[in-house]
Amino acid sequence: MNFFKYFNMLKTEFWRLWEDFIAAAEISTLPQVMWSSLDRYLPDSVFPGVLAFVISFSAVILGRLGRLSKKAVEFLGSISGWTAMLLFMWMAVPQMLTNIANPDNIKGLSSISMLLTMIGNGLMLPRALFIRDLMWFTGSGWGSIFYGWGNLVCLYCQEFFIASTTGFLCWMGLTFWRDAQAHELASPLTSLKELVFGQ
Repeated sequence: MNFFKYFNMLKTEFWRLWEDFIAAAEISTLPQVMWSSLDRYLPDSVFPGVLAFVISFSAVILGRLGRLSKKAVEFLGSISGWTAMLLFMWMAVPQMLTNIANPDNIKGLSSISMLLTMIGNGLMLPRALFIRDLMWFTGSGWGSIFYGWGNLVCLYCQEFFIASTTGFLCWMGLTFWRDAQAHELASPLTSLKELVFGQ
């Protein structure tokens, strides 16, 4: 569908239907994935996904019928991106729960892979902060802290852990300091305030 849209080979109405379908599918996928990853604590059920689909599909229909406020339509339009980001963020949680429940599982994890995950996501943070993209910053920050650093905590090798933690904290401090300089702000904390609450 994206290919056809890019080359203007798709009617606008078909594209809107595709967007509506993707929004409802993503919104219903997130709670189902979250529920399923906690299967050792919760009973098997498709109820969260079905309930989320009914709610999201109803919201999409109401939006198309013009029964939602402008703010609600804008929220519905942005929820697809937030849902994708939340799915990305949730990836680390089952791994960490598995590590805690079954410490022998940690033997299969590579500390270098976790470090590269932390670095890769950490490298995205300055750009997200500079353009004040809260969604991007949240996803990259979560990836650095929980998927990278959090799994390094589970692997805990003292020297490696201390070095990676120190490096990450220095990188975050440098990121906020340089952003404050680039935007000519009095304090690096102002960057965070503008990111979260707007300018």
